[in-house]
Amino acid sequence: TSLKPTLLRAKQAADYLSISKSLFYELVQEGLIPKGTQIRKRCVVWRVADLDQHPENFAAKNEVSNAREESLV
Repeated sequence: TSLKPTLLRAKQAADYLSISKSLFYELVQEGLIPKGTQIRKRCVVWRVADLDQHPENFAAKNEVSNAREESLV
């Protein structure tokens, strides 16, 4: 059996939430996703438990963003 990771970098967190990295940072900036924890000078991580806590906060935002992207195509 493999262990589920408890800390994720930004790209991993975005993939975990099935959103783009840029949208992930936008949601962090808007406060819909908690800010990560800096563990080194250039290394910020997010706890999986924090990402799982309030998925409804960014689900609607993700739908709006997807609609916006589709209208640009």
